[in-house]
Amino acid sequence: MKTYFAIAAVAGMAAVLSAAGGDTPGAAVPPQGTELFKCQVHRGGGRDTRPDNALETFLWCWGHGVAPEADARLTKDGVAIALHDETLKRVGRGISKSLATAKIKDLNWAQIRDVDTGSYLDPSYSSVRITTIDSVLAAMAGRPDRLLYLVAECRAGRIRHGVARDVAEGQLAEVRRARRQVP
Repeated sequence: MKTYFAIAAVAGMAAVLSAAGGDTPGAAVPPQGTELFKCQVHRGGGRDTRPDNALETFLWCWGHGVAPEADARLTKDGVAIALHDETLKRVGRGISKSLATAKIKDLNWAQIRDVDTGSYLDPSYSSVRITTIDSVLAAMAGRPDRLLYLVAECRAGRIRHGVARDVAEGQLAEVRRARRQVP
């Protein structure tokens, strides 16, 4: 039975919270009521209009003031990627049936990094490739306005392959960087 573990509002929220500084005199605090609600969109904002879990879709979401959801999976060699499905069957184009139906956890990053994952929606998205979680976090670095809802799959309460741990460690470093920038 699958359960899901979610990490919400990663780098952006961490930077906002660390910058607010609690009781620190003169700390930057948003006007009351302006940051109480943030819209979050399923599959990174993709489904019928934009490719699922694509960096291009995340950038579009952030540009429109919403927090995208990233579904995190790990490849066999430990690369954290954003992909909703456990296989490439629905979104992968120009690949063999065996690659399309293989589980991501059984494939190496080198096997899937160049797969077209945008054309399933429209030919204009043929340049879209699988997004790594590292590239998503890099796009968020130093941008407290960019929030992310990260979903890492779990089985029986165990976080598979340490995706959440790796993300949390990366965010701790981001919080430390943000705190150094606050006077």
